Amino acid sequence: MTRENLSPNIGEHSTEHATDLLSYFQAEIPEDPTIRRDYLSRVSSDDFISMLQRIRQITETGEATEYPFDGYDVVTGTLLPPNYDDKPKLLHATWDAVKDILNNTKYDDQQALDYASVVAAISVVGVHPFMDGNGRSSRLLSYAVATGGQNPEDIQNIISRYGGDFWKVRTIPEISPHSGARNVPPDAVWARLGDYVTWEELLDSFHVVHHCDTDFALESAPSLEVAQHWQLCDRKRRAAQLLVFLDIAKDNPSLPLSQHINEQRMVGCVERRERQVDDTKREIKGTDRSGERLALQNWLEDNKKSLHRSQNSLVVVRSILGDDCFKPGKTFPVLDQLLANQRRQSNYFLDRSYEA
Repeated sequence: MTRENLSPNIGEHSTEHATDLLSYFQAEIPEDPTIRRDYLSRVSSDDFISMLQRIRQITETGEATEYPFDGYDVVTGTLLPPNYDDKPKLLHATWDAVKDILNNTKYDDQQALDYASVVAAISVVGVHPFMDGNGRSSRLLSYAVATGGQNPEDIQNIISRYGGDFWKVRTIPEISPHSGARNVPPDAVWARLGDYVTWEELLDSFHVVHHCDTDFALESAPSLEVAQHWQLCDRKRRAAQLLVFLDIAKDNPSLPLSQHINEQRMVGCVERRERQVDDTKREIKGTDRSGERLALQNWLEDNKKSLHRSQNSLVVVRSILGDDCFKPGKTFPVLDQLLANQRRQSNYFLDRSYEA
């Protein structure tokens, strides 16, 4: 499928229907966390799929009708999502896992909702049911589950062009359901993949891919038939990885701290931002031209905002994992790590003021 075949609104990040999304969430999603948790725990997987399709449709047209799953042979970067025919059952499995989390009495209301929100969003992106709009739909779903979706400014930010920076949901490579095609599954996933895909299919899927204008081609494939076979195997591996991800999320085992939650890198980012702020202040003092001074002052404000976010990145990680989370040898529940990884990158959390 080429870009010419797609809807003219595909790829656009219009905020035109933010109010319609707000109205939908107000009508469908309870604001109170306790009531919301109870309500969502009783939503069927069919109704979850309908909700996801309606969110996607409202984002594009403002109408609360079900947008069709049109992600037949969709590809993104080095991601080959599961086969189209497998996507509905994978979304059913996603919601079953979410409901397991919501019904787990070990978690308090907000904790269960936060966990459910990241698992649902990561899984939707892993399945990629739509040709376009998977990121926005997954972020809106995640936001609605976690917060109730009642803030119009938040919704507008989420569906904007830079919505992925405002409400970012990313997995960690140790349990990724959709790592790049060049990556071998990490140990935590490798040990369980055999339950979902044969070893022959698994090994047959490890081939380097490169992106063409309309489809994927396999550089080393001796024929189109072999390339199609490798793609089929890789799409099977994606489905298996997603099922393993859901299995692990339900169990919520403790694992060593993810390599993506790295104190040295985060501290280094803070120090770099501090230098940028100091350098800009010196430049302001060193100029007597009003136009240049105004531009530098605007740049200073941007640098201060970036510094604030970098500092808060450390704060939010420690607030979830503990003040001593970076000490060697410590382990943390997978869902806590997913939550920390989301919040350390999301401006929704990083723009807040936190007590020292």
